[in-house]
Amino acid sequence: MYSAQTQTHHQTSIIYEPEYLDHLSPEIPLYDQVNVYLKGYDYPVLESYQKYVHKVAASLDIDSGEGWALPPQKLEITRTEPNSSIVDATYHLNIYKRNLQVVDIPSTVMPIFIEAIQAGLPEGVDLEVQVHTELHDEERHVPDLELKELEIKLEELGGPRDVKPIKRK
Repeated sequence: MYSAQTQTHHQTSIIYEPEYLDHLSPEIPLYDQVNVYLKGYDYPVLESYQKYVHKVAASLDIDSGEGWALPPQKLEITRTEPNSSIVDATYHLNIYKRNLQVVDIPSTVMPIFIEAIQAGLPEGVDLEVQVHTELHDEERHVPDLELKELEIKLEELGGPRDVKPIKRK
């Protein structure tokens, strides 16, 4: 008796790619440090939005470094009566500023990050994305005017003097 046997052959193919091809693929450039500046009139809204930006950065695997508040800018706005210089009302406004610094963002992820945070931008909040510079560090630190005045007075009096500590027994 003759029985027909069917045989199936599976061919596996191995593709050989030389290792130097991996080195030819372009590296994705990174943004070193980027500041996300938020500016608005309502501090709780601004702080809540900063949390949102931080969560978006975390969901895109972006390392959010530091976040800080900047000193508020105080404005006094006067409204005058029509066709006169008589002051009708005076308004005092504060412009609050927050900053979130993100580091090492791939250039392919940056547009997605910006679109995502723009999509959730609340009313009355301004958004700026800037590359970090030394000027931003100077803006961050608030000068202590009273301390500077005391240092000037000390220099006028002849500077600090060396005082030996008294040893007590």
